[in-house]
Amino acid sequence: MEEAGRQDLSAAQRELTEAMVEGLFAAAPFGLALFDLGMRFVRVNEFLAGINGLPAAGHVGRRFSAVRPDISSIVEPLLQQVIDTGSAVSDVKISEIPETASGRMLHTVAVYSFEDRFSLHR
Repeated sequence: MEEAGRQDLSAAQRELTEAMVEGLFAAAPFGLALFDLGMRFVRVNEFLAGINGLPAAGHVGRRFSAVRPDISSIVEPLLQQVIDTGSAVSDVKISEIPETASGRMLHTVAVYSFEDRFSLHR
């Protein structure tokens, strides 16, 4: 009976986690992407899809350099660094692009690993 209770709790925790991820991807007011170890997009939110000018589904399975060749020389080494070390990289300035006549939009990137969750770096 204890085992069944733990399995129910584990399933409930998975469902809650999935709901939180869905909510984050749906509502985040910033670009958000997940990549596999080959630096291919696994998932992209609509905000980032809009920045990249490609539907979210059109990113999946493509390497970063195929979608954003203009900044891939900056971003792909950061992705590779995180893959190799498991250590996060954050607040790297990518570009400063005019947003409106009244201001500028600063684009930065942060890259994190799911090493603890998926045991990629042991």
